[in-house]
Amino acid sequence: MRKIILYLLFCSVALAMASCRRAAEKARENIRIEGVERIERHGLSGADLTLRVKNGTGYKLALRKASLAVFLSGSRVGTILLREGVEVPRRTTQSVTTRWQLKVDDPLALYVLVKRIDRGDTAQVCVSYALEGRGGPATVNISREMVPLSEFLNTFGLTLDELGNYMKR
Repeated sequence: MRKIILYLLFCSVALAMASCRRAAEKARENIRIEGVERIERHGLSGADLTLRVKNGTGYKLALRKASLAVFLSGSRVGTILLREGVEVPRRTTQSVTTRWQLKVDDPLALYVLVKRIDRGDTAQVCVSYALEGRGGPATVNISREMVPLSEFLNTFGLTLDELGNYMKR
């Protein structure tokens, strides 16, 4: 009897893990940033970023907090913080404008970073980010440390040339 209960418990856990994986894969298909439409800079202190976002789920998505730290050769250049939360209604694809605050830790490193991006040399540029929000009834917390810049840009469908052009405006 004990073996049967243990076996059933093991099967239950395995099924729950498989269904969670399928739910995560389905959410990844239904929630997508389709591209960057516009970046409007506000000097060195901030920017407005307009993204095309698809929410194919039955839930309203809400991004409450977000931060992004940029590193050059392992040293922090600066931090980008979401100023105001944003929401995307359920089953829509729409443009979402977000306002960001820029905090520069090392102005000289920022200058070097911009020059390297212009040259296409991003081998030592990494990004760490953290997001907090809600996807319907579920709380969402996503974070990653020291992601290469090229991998981070691919998430948003941006190229290094496009990033350089946005930075020059």
